[in-house]
Parts: sequence; structure tokens; C-alpha cells
Amino acid sequence: MTDMAQILSFKHEIQCHRLLPQSLEKSCLAHEDLMEIYPMMGKKKVIKLKRTNYQIISSSKLTPDNFATKVYLKSLPSDNEKEFSLSLESMKLQNGSLKKVYVVRSHYDFKLNGQWVREAILKTGDILDFALSRVVFKDSKSENSSMLENQIKLPVAKSNLPVLIEGETGTGKTFLAKKVHEVSGVRGRFVHLNLASFSESLIESELFGHCKGAFTGASREKRGAFVEASNGTLFLDEIDSLPKSLQTKLLLFLDDGKVRSVGSNYSTQVKTRIIAASGSNLKLCVEKDLMRKDFYHRLASGISIQTRPLRENPQMICKIMNEFSQERSRAICKELVEQYQKMPWYGNIRELKGHLEKKHISDPTGLIRWDEFDEQLLMGDSSQLIQIDQSLMTFRQLKKAYAQIAISRCDNNLSSAAKILGISVNTLKRLNQAAKMDEIYI
Repeated sequence: MTDMAQILSFKHEIQCHRLLPQSLEKSCLAHEDLMEIYPMMGKKKVIKLKRTNYQIISSSKLTPDNFATKVYLKSLPSDNEKEFSLSLESMKLQNGSLKKVYVVRSHYDFKLNGQWVREAILKTGDILDFALSRVVFKDSKSENSSMLENQIKLPVAKSNLPVLIEGETGTGKTFLAKKVHEVSGVRGRFVHLNLASFSESLIESELFGHCKGAFTGASREKRGAFVEASNGTLFLDEIDSLPKSLQTKLLLFLDDGKVRSVGSNYSTQVKTRIIAASGSNLKLCVEKDLMRKDFYHRLASGISIQTRPLRENPQMICKIMNEFSQERSRAICKELVEQYQKMPWYGNIRELKGHLEKKHISDPTGLIRWDEFDEQLLMGDSSQLIQIDQSLMTFRQLKKAYAQIAISRCDNNLSSAAKILGISVNTLKRLNQAAKMDEIYI
């Protein structure tokens, strides 16, 4: 074949391929991503998608699993021998190049993200209900790189080095501290102490304990947090709240591992790992003379971790919403994810999870989309409309979102909603239809 013939053949091949929607180019399920199967009874099974074709077959009989190209799922007799297929197919991108993505098909209706379909382009985060099992499709990269693995190496996590975690409120500092404790393999407890919740006069007793009669009100002996966490982990949250006088005492513990109760004449040797966390910049605390310089450097000399705020980590927003969708069995509009990725979320992970939970409780069925709670969030803090890079929601997105809010408030009465908005019913119908066409589920 001549070079020109090859070029013409290639162009013809591209023209024959389906066009992949631009909104799916980054989220579609690809080669070596994961298919997780959650049966009604039994253990979860994970398949790494390495083949071009898979058949998932329902069976009411006990059939040996075959993870080559056929996967059997337990079903009721009425659903016996139904199947759907996963095919790796080439699709054309907007720039004319090709990308291989997985497409799911069946002769029978099946539920994908709560909607009945027979064919769809799969995306990471999709949830498929079939027979007596739930199938979840995941991105292998995000699955294999957990928050802990991204921040700290496993051998270091298993050591006894002190850990310092700094980051804004709600960025997962407590979650990360617990993960370090879990992988460390220690036998003792994980003891969490928020230093900001105690008065300065009580912190020493909470940390080191006290003897009976050591001070007014000490009617009995108290074991401190260091002893409670012996052979385990002591997580000191809000470490910047620790008075400078006690910073010296904690510094001595970090050097020799000995604690002395208030009112005692002797010290006790304990093996307790310290994880400290702060929502403040500890270097600034040192500069302002709120923290001893030697104490800060002793903490930072171990393992230092800086958690990222959500506004700098849009992938984490998508991951959190994916997990929420799977845990609550709720489909989430893709456009809502894109809008949330433009918000700063000053409360970070905690604020986003709380907001999603509020939306779920207020309306526990159907599609999770833009609603009055999102409107309240924007009205409560107008800066939420603008991301740090000053990028705005497009005017088209804003019109569609506002039209849906009006329709929702009018109990889906298009005439009433159109009258409130001052537009014709046909215009409102077009906006509503455009919003529905753009709904891509995560």
C-alpha cells in the first residue's frame, strides 16, 4: 500500500468512529482501570480491565468464577442467563485523534447510576446494578495512590518518628493521623487530644496526669494521655495552643520518652508516638514568639506533612463526590461536580461532605443536582462564585442552573416558573431541556 493510500485509509478509519463527547474525555473508563464487584453476599472482587472484551453473565446456579473474559454474578432464577458486555472501543476526540474507552451494552435493561439503559460510555465512578450485585468502575491511578501514600512512605510511617501535620481546617489532618497509626502496626491505642478545648491550667494534667492531692480538686490519681497511649499513638491536635511552659516539658519527652505526673517525684518511661497537627502556620507562631523555636524544630525534624486545601485539589472534590455517590447510592449530575470544583470550600473536606449530606437528607431520592442549598451557599458567601484563579461559571451554566432552581421552587410548574423569571414558557423549556442534555453522571 502506498503512503497516500495509508493516509486515506487512516482518515476513513477516523471518520467511521463515534465522536466522544468532550465532557467525557478525561473521565471515561480506560484500559487498566478497575471494575469492583460487590455481591449481596460474599466478598468484594476487583478486576483490572486489561482485555478488549468482557462478558458479565447472571447465573442462579453456583458457577466457578472465570476472570478471563467471563464473569458470573449470582442472580434469581428469573434473571438467569442475562448478560451485558464491556468492549474497549476507539472513539474520536475533538482534535481528531483516537482514544480507547470501554462501552457497556446489553439486550436487557440495566441500571446505570439509577437510570435504566441498554448502552453507555462508561466513566470512572459509574455504578451499575445487575442481578444481585453492584458493579463500580474506578480509576486505577486514584485507587492505587491513597492520601497517605501520596504524603508519606510506608517504612517511614511504621517508624517511631514524630509527625507534624499542617493544613487548613477540614483538610483531613485527623484522618491522616489515624492512617499513620493504622499502618504503623503498633499494639497501643490511638488517643486524640484537642489542646484548644482545654484551659491552660488543665492541659498539663490531661497530658501528663496527676497524683491525688497534687492541687485543689485532685481527689484521685489520673493517668495522662501519654500513659493512655503507651505503645500507641498520641495525636495532639491544635499544637499551637500548647503553652510555652509545657512546650519545654513536651520537648524533654521527645528526647528521652519519660513523663512525670503533676505532683509526682519520679518519671515513668513510656513508648508513645507523637503526631502533632495545626491549622496555623507554625513558622509564623515562632516569629511571633508564640512557640519555642527549639520545640518547633524538634517536631519538624521528624516527618512533616502539608495537607492541601480543596481549592487546590479539584481531583479530590471529584473523588469525594464519587465516594458519596457510591455510599448513598445516589447519582450526581456531572455539571454539579464541575461547579463545585470552581468553589473555594473554605471548610474544605468537612464542609463539602456536610453540604452533600444536607442535600441528600433533604431529598433522599433521584438525581443530586443544583438546588436551593447551593443557592444559599453562594448567597452566604458571594466569593464562592469565584475560584482563586478568578474563573467564573459560564453565563450559559448560570442560566440553566437558575432555571432549574425556579422550576424546582414552583413544583415543576413551567408556567409559574416562566412568569416569575419573566420569560416565555418555550424559552424556559429550552433551558430546562439543555440542562437535562448536559447531565452526565459521575
